[in-house]
Amino acid sequence: MGFSLRNMHFKINCPNCNSEIKVKVKDVNVPFVCESCGKTIHLQDKNFSQNVREAEKLISKFEKSFNPSRH
Repeated sequence: MGFSLRNMHFKINCPNCNSEIKVKVKDVNVPFVCESCGKTIHLQDKNFSQNVREAEKLISKFEKSFNPSRH
């Protein structure tokens, strides 16, 4: 697969101290620690990995439509 969302990130606020935290897509469903307050945070979404794979497929298909030589 050409395109990967796994290392992209999004921002959330820590539910304990409200500090802004960058979370990598690959870290959803994996506990991590807030660097500001030290609290363990666990973002859970049972369908997240499947949705990411589907989005990657759609993006890859979209990319190929603009660059036929990548088929």
